[in-house]
Amino acid sequence: MTMTQAEVTPGAKEHGESLLTRLPGHPLVGIHLDLSYDVARHADLLAEEFAQFQRDHPESNLVCFFDGRYLRRRTTDTGPFFERIAALCPRPPTFLPYSDPQCLTALLARLDIVFTTKLHVGIVATALGRN
Repeated sequence: MTMTQAEVTPGAKEHGESLLTRLPGHPLVGIHLDLSYDVARHADLLAEEFAQFQRDHPESNLVCFFDGRYLRRRTTDTGPFFERIAALCPRPPTFLPYSDPQCLTALLARLDIVFTTKLHVGIVATALGRN
């Protein structure tokens, strides 16, 4: 399966660009957060890992992206989770919710590296030629 940036709709492409053009430096390292489970329980571990990654790769910008629809369905507050990550990182990551598959695809097309535990995100990122 292959996909090119030309196959991403113009509106989604513009949305992806608007989200990421304000970030200086490269590479843009995308970390897909799965909010479908109680991710707040793992905030300390994730925050420590994000901070270590930034210390090891000071030139990179972390972009934590997630399905924004889960925020409305959550029974636990994710605010402290994001705050904990931001507090421990030398440079706070950018947190970006996406709202539909085209926005996700446009976002993935702009990232240099993608980390995810979700198969669909990995497949699209690989199809777009991301590591």
